Amino acid sequence: DRGEERPDRVAVLTRTESELGQAISKEAPKGYDVLFLGFSRMVRSDGTFSPKVDTAIASFDGPFVLVWAGGDRDIAQRDELKILVPVNGTEVSRRAAELAFAMAPASGAAITTLLVSERFSISRSRSAHGKVERAVLEDIAALGKQYGHGEVKAAVHGRTSPDAAILDEARRSASDLLVLGANRRVGEHLYLGQTVSRVLRRWKGPIVIVVS
Repeated sequence: DRGEERPDRVAVLTRTESELGQAISKEAPKGYDVLFLGFSRMVRSDGTFSPKVDTAIASFDGPFVLVWAGGDRDIAQRDELKILVPVNGTEVSRRAAELAFAMAPASGAAITTLLVSERFSISRSRSAHGKVERAVLEDIAALGKQYGHGEVKAAVHGRTSPDAAILDEARRSASDLLVLGANRRVGEHLYLGQTVSRVLRRWKGPIVIVVS
């Protein structure tokens, strides 16, 4: 817009390597804050990740983001997006929401935040738990405004599992993209918990997972 400062130039370096693990292990010590990964076959039909993902993250100790187009290969070319971001008050879910706000143009995206409540409706209770849930949604809405998203829709689902709530709301809101936050579980292979695994088994569209 007129009067705004020009954005700083972004340096993009492209390198070609033949071996994934070796390439990341060479780059990782150079001080990167986050690793973005995108493969054509990242997720198996049972909701687990391909060995290629394990190879990639084995050499990177920091947070990483998994990007998968699913069955929609043209998602990056869309002018308008409907994005669903589940939030629960954890730092990693807040990071996922912030990434969604940052990558989506304020004028061409509709972002819905989803909170899975222990009750059917947070408006029916003035309990401490209800106040926490309202605070979570208000914090995310304020975060969205910092990125130019003046209106952030909020949905609350209760009496259901988190994965069922995510998939139900994705269908209801006709979401094009899911942005999830997850903590990595201990183990030899990448595992992000039952919620993520169940969502990946049933969701066939584009998804972005922020892993802390």
